[in-house]
Amino acid sequence: MKPVIPAVVGLAFLSGGCPLFSVEAEIEEACVVRHGIAVEAVPAGTTSITKQYDIAVDELSGLQDLIDLDADLEFVRFDVIATSGITELGFVDAAHVTVASGDPDSALPTLVAYDCDGDCPVNGTTLTVPAAAERDAADYLASGSLVVDVEVEGQLPATAWTMDVAVCVKGRAAYALEL
Repeated sequence: MKPVIPAVVGLAFLSGGCPLFSVEAEIEEACVVRHGIAVEAVPAGTTSITKQYDIAVDELSGLQDLIDLDADLEFVRFDVIATSGITELGFVDAAHVTVASGDPDSALPTLVAYDCDGDCPVNGTTLTVPAAAERDAADYLASGSLVVDVEVEGQLPATAWTMDVAVCVKGRAAYALEL
């Protein structure tokens, strides 16, 4: 997935260490989507589940291009879309999403990247979890892979269901070619 990036381009034809070409881009949003995550049926009365999944380096390739440009990126939103088994996500009272580096040698801490509690925006089969705060995403994305834990709280359905999820970031990138 290659994100679409609107760019502002400036050209200068000066010599002696001045920029020949520079590009600055505001990245409104770029997402990595994982399809078909199965959520097992739970006993009636269960109020919390956690699903963990990995985002591999090949899935991060579009965002890796931004990292290669030394972009400033931050987590912006996390979407859960129920795709089968249930018809709405109105049962969600809270959602907490942590992100960790998938590199076992990484010193990056596990980060609460997205969070809502009592105010989770649900629209039918889509839950949008906002960023917990301004959290730097670049180092996590640069680590090559991510481990994502999604915890959902509420009166959970007793049926199995399937979801698609999206990890979304925004930011700014710049590139200059000098003589």
